[in-house]
Amino acid sequence: MQSPQSPTAFSAPPPSYTLPLGAGQHRLTCLPPGATLQVLQGSVDVATGPLVYGQVLSTRRQALHAGDMLQPDGQETATWVHLRNVGTAPARVLCTEPAKGPSAAAWLRQIWWNIQRWGNALPRRTAASSLGRTQA
Repeated sequence: MQSPQSPTAFSAPPPSYTLPLGAGQHRLTCLPPGATLQVLQGSVDVATGPLVYGQVLSTRRQALHAGDMLQPDGQETATWVHLRNVGTAPARVLCTEPAKGPSAAAWLRQIWWNIQRWGNALPRRTAASSLGRTQA
């Protein structure tokens, strides 16, 4: 009997998407906990804070230029972010969400694989060994 194969790893690349901003354009977006923003092109003014009646009440305002990154600040809740292109050229912002944990199906596959591996590692019992007799 062959030993079971190791299941595939749980890790997957984190989801990411690009937010294009035209000259003078602004956008309101909600970032999940742990997400990062990186400006790929242009200059962007970033305001973060609570959202009230569709407006971000700015608690932190920061200017990011091409190559700059806004790191997560350890919040465990989603954050509203107001992005404004302050330049005259188009800007692009890359939003990368944190990698998600394994799905329930992946956990079950891992548990089943461990049970099979453990079961195959046990010594096989015979009728004589279960009665405590030794064969001569």
